[in-house]
Amino acid sequence: MTWSAAQYLAFEDERTRPVRDLLAALLAARFPNAAVSGLDSSADMIAAARKRLPKLRFEVTDIEAWIKIDAGRGPPDVILANAVLQWVPNHAAVFPSLVAKLAPAGAVLLPFPRLFMVATR
Repeated sequence: MTWSAAQYLAFEDERTRPVRDLLAALLAARFPNAAVSGLDSSADMIAAARKRLPKLRFEVTDIEAWIKIDAGRGPPDVILANAVLQWVPNHAAVFPSLVAKLAPAGAVLLPFPRLFMVATR
């Protein structure tokens, strides 16, 4: 299935409200000097993200490939997965791999409407 950034963004407010609240309230205060990067397997989605947020780094890759690489950036303190993991097969392997990739005391944040999950290392 090919994703359309325009169609996806049509419901951006409803879809991103939980993650925006999280970012504004917690992550910015806890990590004011953080280097933030984003990934998606859709080139269209990454192009839209780069246009909207030009100061951040974005790359086209899927999460399973990202788990396997080490780009020399060191382990992340926080992995925020918003509207991505539901499309990834083999959650039983992916979730522990994300947690294992974290820096000590890091967190994987999984926001869903009316539900918020955090896995810490």
